[in-house]
Amino acid sequence: KLLIDLLLRLDDKLCRSGVDDSDGTVGGLIEETVQVLKEYAKLNASCTKAFKMLKDKETCFGWEAPLLKL
Repeated sequence: KLLIDLLLRLDDKLCRSGVDDSDGTVGGLIEETVQVLKEYAKLNASCTKAFKMLKDKETCFGWEAPLLKL
């Protein structure tokens, strides 16, 4: 849940607050975190409960889609 909250806050900052991510650092962090969460979900399926909070959330880059498929 903590990582999902972090991803949502980062997404909000990128989309609404004008955070400069021209070098892709923040976007890369989001992508890598999603990959780690997907791998962790394979080891511990109970963590997918936290992904349900992403349902009906609109993100700017669609990073939530792979997590919702799990």
